[in-house]
Amino acid sequence: MFVRILLGKMQMMLVSFMYIAGIFAAMLSTIPGFSSSFGHWLKNLINVIFWSLTLAILDNFMVFFFKFYDPDAADATIDLVVLNLAIIVMYMSVPLLTSMYVGHAAAAGMLSKMKQTAGTVAGVATGGTSMAANAGTKAMSFGKGLYEKVKNRGNSASRK
Repeated sequence: MFVRILLGKMQMMLVSFMYIAGIFAAMLSTIPGFSSSFGHWLKNLINVIFWSLTLAILDNFMVFFFKFYDPDAADATIDLVVLNLAIIVMYMSVPLLTSMYVGHAAAAGMLSKMKQTAGTVAGVATGGTSMAANAGTKAMSFGKGLYEKVKNRGNSASRK
């Protein structure tokens, strides 16, 4: 519930800030080159306003789930810990979940960054040595090409 309350308060503060920033976005959109700033502001405002819908969906999902959840006696403690962690992750990802059904928003780019980070971590964990070897090979080939250019600088026959 702490995370849920925190997200609700953060939404109220962001909506208040977005209303004030909207005036500046409207003024900025009159300057050539910044014409899309008002549309960008409006998309982000709609995203933040729809956080309440996502939170309501998650709240109803949790009530429905715990109403019909019947854990085994042996697994009850571990299930409760894992479920609470999953609930916290779901509530923390409300901006991302909202951007999935609202469309373009500032949080939409977060998913691609998370994929890139996960891919990098997985690559380092599974083949860190091969990545280092590839980087070393690329550096050596770059150095070799640079050496060839410097060596042939004075030779007019090697110029094209």
